[in-house]
This record gives sequence, C-alpha cells and structure tokens, in this order.
Amino acid sequence: MPTLPAAMADQLRDVLRLAADAAGGAQVRLHMRSEQDVRFELAATSDDESPSCAAAPLAAGLRDRVLESESPIVVAEKATRRLFVMARVLGPSGDAIGFLTLDGGEASSEHGSDPDSSILRGIATVATLAATTIASVYRSHALTRANGNLRARATVDGRLTEIMRDGGGLTALVGEVARLTGKPTTLFDHGHRQITTASSGGTAPVWSPAIHAVLTDHDADAGDTTETFIVPAGGVGGLSRRKIVAPVVAAGEVFGWLVIDEHPSRFSALDTYAAHRTAAHLASELLVQRRVARMAWNAKSALARSLIRGTHTAEDLMASADYLGVDTGARRILAYVHEPSHARSNECVDQTLAGAIEHALGVEVLTTRGSDGVLLVIEAPADRPNVSLVHEVKAAIASATARLCGPDVIVGISSVCEPNALSRGYREAREVVHCIDRFVGRTANNVLAVDDLGPARLFLANSDTSAIKAYVGDVLGRLLSSEPGMADLLLTLQCYFDASRSVRASAARLGVHENTIRLRLARVAAATGLDVAGDANDQLSVQTALLVLRLQGHPTLDAIGTRVPADAGAAGTEPTEPASRHTGLAPGEASTGRKTA
Repeated sequence: MPTLPAAMADQLRDVLRLAADAAGGAQVRLHMRSEQDVRFELAATSDDESPSCAAAPLAAGLRDRVLESESPIVVAEKATRRLFVMARVLGPSGDAIGFLTLDGGEASSEHGSDPDSSILRGIATVATLAATTIASVYRSHALTRANGNLRARATVDGRLTEIMRDGGGLTALVGEVARLTGKPTTLFDHGHRQITTASSGGTAPVWSPAIHAVLTDHDADAGDTTETFIVPAGGVGGLSRRKIVAPVVAAGEVFGWLVIDEHPSRFSALDTYAAHRTAAHLASELLVQRRVARMAWNAKSALARSLIRGTHTAEDLMASADYLGVDTGARRILAYVHEPSHARSNECVDQTLAGAIEHALGVEVLTTRGSDGVLLVIEAPADRPNVSLVHEVKAAIASATARLCGPDVIVGISSVCEPNALSRGYREAREVVHCIDRFVGRTANNVLAVDDLGPARLFLANSDTSAIKAYVGDVLGRLLSSEPGMADLLLTLQCYFDASRSVRASAARLGVHENTIRLRLARVAAATGLDVAGDANDQLSVQTALLVLRLQGHPTLDAIGTRVPADAGAAGTEPTEPASRHTGLAPGEASTGRKTA
C-alpha cells in the first residue's frame, strides 16, 4: 500500500466507509496509480482488511475498460458469483488516476445480475459520488502540497537573497544550499578546480569526486548545457551515488558547476530547485566580482598613468592610492612590453601577465595600456639590492611573456626609480625597447634593462640606424675584419669594459697575465688610433660601438644582458660568468704553463 499523508489517509478511509454504509455494507477498495505510473496499488479500504487480501478482481483488459468508462460498470466474478461495481477516479488534470471497487455481494434473485437492477444502480450512484469525493480529496491535498512547495521554494529564495544582500559570497551560498537540502554540496570552477565545499549541520564531510567524473555520465555536452540535471550512479564515471549538477551560467558563459550529493537522504524536487536557484545566485555573484575586479583594475590603471605622468597633486594621488591599497611612496621598476600590431593583447592577458609577475616576485604590479603595448609598474622593495632586483624582474618578465604573449614581444626595463622619477623610468624603458627593435629584432634577446645598455641607449634609440652602423665601422675599423687576432681584441675590449676598465679583473676573467691585457689594449690603439686605456672620449666611442655589436649578436661577443650581476648571488641566484669563446691568447702568445707578459 502506498504511503499517504496521515490526514489524507484518514479522509480517504472516511469517504470509503461512508460509501460502504450507503451501499448497504459493501466493502469498498481504492486503487491508485503508482508514482512510477506503471501499475495501480491498493491505497485504502473501507475496513481494516490487510492489503494482501484486497486484490482487485480484474480480468485482462478490464482495468482499462473501467478507466475509459465515464460511468461505473458492473463486473460479475464467475468463480464466486459475486458482483462488483467499479468506477474510475479522475485527477486534477482530467486523467484517470485510480478506481473504486464496491463489493455488491453474491448474485441472487434479490440483486439479480442485471446491471440495471435498482440495487446495483444505487451502488453505482454511491460509487460515482465516492469517486468524485475522492478526486476532491486528492485535488485538495495536491493544492496543499503545491502550496507547501511554493512556501518551501520561497524559503529557499529568501535565504539565498539574504546571503546575497549581506555580501556572504560564494562560500556562504554553497554553505546555505547544503543546509537547506541537508546534503553535501561542492562548487567547481570552469577549469574543474574545486572552489569550496560544505556539508549540512551534523553531517560528516563527504568526499566529492572530480567534476569531470561527474560530467562523464551526463548525456548532453555539459560544457554547453544551462539546465540543472541529475547524474545517475555507476556508469562510466563510477559514481557511488546520484548527483544534482547545476551549471553556473551568466551572460552565456559557464563559470562552473554546483554539485549536490545524494546523501544521507534521497533527492526531492526541492533539492533540484535549490541547486538551480543557488547556481543563478552564484553566477550573479561571480559577475559582480568580475565587474568589481574590472573597476579596480581600471582604477589602478588610471592611478599608474597618473603616477608616471605626475598630472595630479600629491594629495589626490594619495587619496586614490589609499582607496586602492597602493603605496605611492614605494620605489618602482617600469617595464614596457611592446607588441607588434598584429598581436595586440587584451585586458585579460594584461591582468594574467601582471598576476604571473606578481606571483613570481611577490610584489605589487600595476599596469596601464598604451597604444602599442602595456606598461608594468613593479614595486621595488627597499630591502632588496637594486641590481639583483632588476635581474629578477628581467627573468620573471621573460618567463611570463614567453608563456603568455609569444615570441614577437620585446620588453624594455628601467632602473629602480624613486616615486618622483617614474616618468624618467618610463623614458628609459621606451628607449630600451627602441634599441631592441632597431638592432636586436624580435627573435633574439628580447628582454633588456636600461643597465644593460647604459647611457649609449639614448644615442642608439634616436639616431639613424644606417648612420650608427657606419659609426661602428669607423670606430672599430680593422677589429671587425677577419685578420688573425682581431676577434681576441674585441673580446678583450668587452671584458675590459665589463670589468669597469680594470686590467687586473680583465686578466682574471680571461685567465691571462695583466701585461697581456695591456699589450692587447696597445694593439687596439695601433689598429684603431683610439687610446682605450687613457682617453675617456675614446673609451665612450669604443664602448658604444661594442654595444651595437652585442645587440646585433656579433659571434665573438656575449649577447647584451646575458651576464648575471655580481650581487645576484646574494638574492638567491647563483652568479655565473659567460664561458669564453677563445683561449685568451693573442697570436704569438705562447701558452707555456705560466702567464706571459
């Protein structure tokens, strides 16, 4: 016998007893359609008869005839010679949801077996009235149940609205739906990562399978569907219990999935509704968070432009910075990320790039976009050495741009700038970009700092390229030829300037005697007419020419910007020296096991 609400079961039994009394003591049975809609089950009787003894005397096809007939029909059971009056019960939508069976007793001369006999007509009238009354009882309880569902849904909506109004966020929404349904609930993002999970009060946490295992058993493409659905247990994903899955969708975009586990009780229609409504609120919350993040991003971008341009008063800048949590007194490094016109990135890529550099360096990174690239304004903590910090910034940007922006991006990095010198840092970074674009291109060493180029960058960035190349030939002359020993002289010049014009340090780097360095510098003077050892103007000329060669990737010289600064080891980077491409010996300098003059 199906389980009915107590009040409804009592009402049905009263109706059946009244019908039995009106029919002269006939036993009355009520069969109703099962929830699965595949068979009819005994729902109530007019007496205390056990359901197992109350089978309806239905021959093949008789039930369908009863359900299709607008009037009660009389059925005679041949084996017992008993008569039964049967009438259908209609549901709220007009379809047959059950039938009544009234026992009319044995066929006799008093009753007769004629369906039109007065006694059977009376029983049929009683059956009709009973069926109508039972239909009313079912409609009344259906309305009551519908009202209860509406009240329950209103409670769900009210609680979720309160969470949103109070700014509870994603975690609070997931916790509330777990409490409302009494079931473990998990939120996954679009990347299948678990964001948060919650269990109802008193319920032990339940392990949640990966979302891809849940979605595997869904027939539709779960990446596109916006409808809440139930995933069965078992299947390809091997789920131990059913899951309600509500896609979190806003503006046509799937942000993630809300998953409710069928534990410790079976799912109800309210559980599905709660999941659907919570997913809608989660989508709204995620959209709000995205808008807030975009507004904060735009505000920080505007602040970064103001800091660089110096177009606002200090008081206005400090007010905006305090609101955004930005320290206007911090030193900063500026990096100009220049993109080719065919590969302009968007705001999302800019945010991802800034986030990657923040994560790598552990400092704040502001960004602002220009016409041909993005400017990164990177915090420079006072407790970190300038040279090694610039080296770390170069490494972080090189890694992030290679991963996110592609090989065509070039980056110029300024020195560490005080708060009032950010405009100078901007110019430095742009000058470095111009130098790379002119002499390096977009396939070689495409991330350089201002310290890699020195003051010669101003000349290189703003002069005619062909004139600069002619200048290099005029300065270095024979050293650029293929004559024997010229490559060694170029390498010695590079080491000499990298060692701050120290003969001793140059000799140590090349593994030769100090007098060998002096001899080679004299040979440079003889070949070019430039006194590199004693004339400051000649030193600047040669150093600038070498810089151009290194930017262009001259095979004898180390590429510019590849040498690790000496103090990088103190910042956690192992200092290294470039391996020499030569023996350090000029033609005619014999290696005798001791350093030669």
